[in-house]
Amino acid sequence: MAPPSKKKSFEFAVGDVVLASDCGKFYDAKILKSELHNGMMKHFIHFQGWNRRWDRWADESTIMKRDEKAQNTEKSSEKNENEVESEKPAIANSSSSTNNASRFD
Repeated sequence: MAPPSKKKSFEFAVGDVVLASDCGKFYDAKILKSELHNGMMKHFIHFQGWNRRWDRWADESTIMKRDEKAQNTEKSSEKNENEVESEKPAIANSSSSTNNASRFD
């Protein structure tokens, strides 16, 4: 009897709506096709609301589940809110004693 095959499970599937990286920013995208190339899963994605000429193949390292991005954003914004309070500069007094006369008199 042959041993059970070790089928690798992949994180994304056709039809999933994910966040895909393009030029350092993440955008909503839908996975249209998935294929295994040299042991690496590649996904053909369509960026939501974009012309189909921007559809492309992406590996799993450039896409993430939508909930992962939301979690990362929430953690980041909580951290930033706490840092902003402690880093606020003192407000300068706007009524200074400088002469407001025009230099072009």
